[in-house]
Amino acid sequence: MFLYQSKRCLQRAKEKGFAMKTTMMAAAVYTACVCTPAVAGVGLSEFYITDGQGRVFSVDTGTYEASLLFDIDGHGFITDLAYIGNDRVLVQNGGVFTSYDVNSPSANGTVEYDLYDRFGDGVHLAAGLDIDPSGQINFAVQSFPPNGNDTRYIASYDPMTDSYTTGASFDTFASFLDVHRYDGDVFLGANFSENAVRVFDSVTGETIAEHQVGFGVVSFFEVSDVIYAVGKLGGVYTYDPTDGSTSLLGTITGAGDSIIGATVPAPSGLALFGAGLLGVSRRRR
Repeated sequence: MFLYQSKRCLQRAKEKGFAMKTTMMAAAVYTACVCTPAVAGVGLSEFYITDGQGRVFSVDTGTYEASLLFDIDGHGFITDLAYIGNDRVLVQNGGVFTSYDVNSPSANGTVEYDLYDRFGDGVHLAAGLDIDPSGQINFAVQSFPPNGNDTRYIASYDPMTDSYTTGASFDTFASFLDVHRYDGDVFLGANFSENAVRVFDSVTGETIAEHQVGFGVVSFFEVSDVIYAVGKLGGVYTYDPTDGSTSLLGTITGAGDSIIGATVPAPSGLALFGAGLLGVSRRRR
């Protein structure tokens, strides 16, 4: 049933290109994906991580040493971050998505999207963050309506059209703190307390496979069709969703043991995500 072998390079070649649209706030997003073989090692020179204390670091993949870039005030419930171009990262903080310039740590972040703007009553918690090649922002949501049982599902927000869509409710025992779109409607979900990765269909809610990987995955990122998993204790691994196999590349030092999210900037010469503001409506804070 699970035949989602790495056919994505061909698929992405078809998707390659730039998409731009002017919004009310003159915001623009464009994406591009280049299918090139991964360089031996990691295939990139650095990546960014964040932790439960609201600190954002850059990591040198030659040494896996982390260097503090800035602290996020009022960090609350940060579960992930994603690179969005022009040296900016988008941080997911309990359903509030805020962008920061990694070169201007003293600058205030810009709220690009607030999940609570979509809902009225109830409590809605978001976790994880993934931006796919189409530019959609994907994350897991647990909703507690005023009356009724809680539900858990994958939500997608399209900043180009300001549209918000949800998938099927999945197993209420599955609590994903990180998600990654793998192929079409198929996602990877991880909760670092379970030492496992679940491969599931976001439309049907069906679990396709569950892999015991032996470490708590806090974040995924992808470069040149290779998926990387970062562990809570700092291990950086390659991960194969077809069979769950992993390979340790190195261990991050200098960032403590509460890493919660990771993202890769565009490697030199590869524009994975373009520059531009994300939200149709934004609030400065």
